[in-house]
Amino acid sequence: MYKKLNTYLYSPSDLVLFERSPFASWMARLAIDKPEQLVGIDKDQDKMMSLLADKGLQHESNYLEQFKQDLGVDHVCEISTNKETRAAETLKAMQAGYQVIFQAYLERDSFAGFADFLVRKAGVSELGDYYYEAWDTKLSQSTKTYFIIQLCCYSWMLEAVQGKIPDHAVV
Repeated sequence: MYKKLNTYLYSPSDLVLFERSPFASWMARLAIDKPEQLVGIDKDQDKMMSLLADKGLQHESNYLEQFKQDLGVDHVCEISTNKETRAAETLKAMQAGYQVIFQAYLERDSFAGFADFLVRKAGVSELGDYYYEAWDTKLSQSTKTYFIIQLCCYSWMLEAVQGKIPDHAVV
């Protein structure tokens, strides 16, 4: 969650956090609105979670490299982390019809987030004779509810851009 002008933008992860703990969600909002009230309260630095996050980023990077190997680097677009340009870059990449878009930034209403991958599929959309599905990489042996919530959010946000809700989402 972050504040853009006078509007809050929520990520799929924020929705999952609220579903798990409305109190934790409220605290995240308080940290944005009144950070001075949280002075002296340190955020938990869980070394195991940090290690898992690093492993997850490596897993994601391995998928990206596999896409580049399988499709060729000219068919894979990596979106920058520049806050000012990432939305426009994602739209431009979708309109250009890249096979895979990495770290696509999507927005709709008061939601925004980064899909690990958008993968082009044949079909009709406002983009032409193709549309995109959201694919997410996870280091898990089973699908968790929050994975599905995230992917549903990305699919809903994709509809705003391409005029079609994807037929599938992939974990």
